[in-house]
Amino acid sequence: SFYSVFDFIQNTFNSINELKEIKEDLDRTKKELEQYKKVIIDFNELNNENSNLKRMVELKQSIQYDSTVAEIIGRDPQQLFNILIINKGSSNGIKENMPVIAYTLGKRVLVGKIAEVTPFASKILTVTNSSFSSGAITSKDKIHCLVRGSNEIPGIIKIQYIPKQYVISDTGMEYVYTSGDSLIFPKGIEIGKIIKITPSQRYEVFNEGLVQLSVDIAKLDYVLVLKVESDKDNFKMMEIRN
Repeated sequence: SFYSVFDFIQNTFNSINELKEIKEDLDRTKKELEQYKKVIIDFNELNNENSNLKRMVELKQSIQYDSTVAEIIGRDPQQLFNILIINKGSSNGIKENMPVIAYTLGKRVLVGKIAEVTPFASKILTVTNSSFSSGAITSKDKIHCLVRGSNEIPGIIKIQYIPKQYVISDTGMEYVYTSGDSLIFPKGIEIGKIIKITPSQRYEVFNEGLVQLSVDIAKLDYVLVLKVESDKDNFKMMEIRN
């Protein structure tokens, strides 16, 4: 009986030790799995970043203007998608009013323009900002109009000065591009798709509408700044006309 009790106690202690070792092995394995998981996540993020950079370099090579690839390093907390901060500034040749574009689904799309510059960083006024506007042209009938930033609906901006006779076709695939009339933006950069046309509340002879942006500003990591020099004298002439 004594030896039986002793064996039972010894076996119990052995079992506890084995359970402890098993638990330590499980904890160690769990930590290793977490490390592997982190490595995989880091690799995927790096791969995505490399892919984005590659696309931006390809875009840079495909355009006729001198340009600079920049990384988005900040967003204004009060205007999350209206103001972006990039890691390039005047030391990289960037100036105010230079256009900013991105590359998505194989297309050049408008992001905004440079609003403020420091030696090593710049502020972008995006197309969604209510202070933003640009001359535009429709893909159907080549109608010249104007797009304006809006914060009312995420990813949606306004289009103005649409002729009364203009209607959206059944295909619903009508886009607007920069018209080239602007002193800032070159012609032919995609802005977005027209999704709605309504009578203008300000002008009886025009309609207005909504445009769904071709770029998701919330998902942008890199942009391309086009080094388009705007003539200040031309701006003064435009101010006199207004």
